[in-house]
Amino acid sequence: PYSCSQCGKNFRQNSHRSRHEGIHIREKIFKCPECGKTFPENKEFVLHLQSHEAERPYSCKKCGRRFGRLSNCTRHEKTHSACKTRKQKWDQERSDDPAST
Repeated sequence: PYSCSQCGKNFRQNSHRSRHEGIHIREKIFKCPECGKTFPENKEFVLHLQSHEAERPYSCKKCGRRFGRLSNCTRHEKTHSACKTRKQKWDQERSDDPAST
C-alpha cells in the first residue's frame, strides 16, 4: 500500500495517493471574507459564498439569527430550549441539595 505523507491514509495505487496528497497542499486556501471559514476546493467555497447572499426570511425568536429555510430555523430554536431545560434541571438539583444552602 501507498501511504499519504501528511495524514497516513493508505491507497492501493500510487496515483491515488499522489492525487490525495494534493488536497493537503491546497488545504483550506479559499477563505470566506464574510465569516472566515476556509475551504480546500473552489467549488465548495463558491457554494458557501452563495449562502451569504441567499435570502434569509426566517429569524430565531430568541437570538435573531436568520435562516433561508424554516426547518433550519425551527431546529436552531430548539437548541435554545434545550439549553434552558438543562439549566432548569441543574438549578433544581442545586436547590434540592442541602449542601448548596
